[in-house]
Amino acid sequence: MCRGGVGALRRSKVHRLTREAQDQGALLTQEDLARLLCTSRSTIKRDVAQLRAAGLDVPTRGQVKDIGRGVSHKTQIVGDWLAGYTFTQIKQRRWHTVHSIARYCQAFHRVLRLHDRGLDVHRTLRVAKIRRSTGLSERLIGEYLDLYQQVGPDNERVRHLLSEPDAATEQPAEIKRGVWLSRVPVPSKPSGESRSAACPSYWSTNS
Repeated sequence: MCRGGVGALRRSKVHRLTREAQDQGALLTQEDLARLLCTSRSTIKRDVAQLRAAGLDVPTRGQVKDIGRGVSHKTQIVGDWLAGYTFTQIKQRRWHTVHSIARYCQAFHRVLRLHDRGLDVHRTLRVAKIRRSTGLSERLIGEYLDLYQQVGPDNERVRHLLSEPDAATEQPAEIKRGVWLSRVPVPSKPSGESRSAACPSYWSTNS
């Protein structure tokens, strides 16, 4: 059983279900969650409040309708990494696998590189070029560029990414069976951090 008992296990399911639904282009209501987990709406409401108080994103239909589409979980995860969290800490904080965290940071690295090479063109054209090269959505690219503006070029991990060899952006993404495939190696680990904590073997073996 999940550490913390039945309540903690239920909250983990609430978080997972809402994220999976959002990833598939849908949003669950608190009533949906109550039916799926065989509990009351008041219990779900309390669980959602606890998860959000802990800093976790729990996208529900009511929340998104009230405040609009929030920043994606991918951008939140990259933001955590830029703020100094290790991959292990982000895994515990955001409930994502280390492999997924590495992929999001890899995508951010590509966007950063391509953005850095196209500063002489308008942002709309720059985003379109990045989209063609990476296969990422324009919304996610925009979020990554906004995040870069927030942290600035002096951020330690941004500086590390921009110091990586530029070969990562030489080849565009390929489409195979309807899926974007990237031929890009993942950036190597930042200095001063262990591979296990900050950059998993997925990064180090491809650097």
